[in-house]
Amino acid sequence: MQTYTIEYAFQDKERTSRTCEVKLDRTPDLNDNEQLADLYQIVSEAIRKPITTFEILSVR
Repeated sequence: MQTYTIEYAFQDKERTSRTCEVKLDRTPDLNDNEQLADLYQIVSEAIRKPITTFEILSVR
């Protein structure tokens, strides 16, 4: 398991991005819809917000 920093932004009036750290067994491929959906679910659980309220900007 490796720790990744996920940069995300809420889709409301806020214009700044935030980050959270998650542990994953591999680097997610953001071009793979299934992996992207899984990542949205993981981040949603980590920040305790619905997946429809934020957008993932990057994975580091």
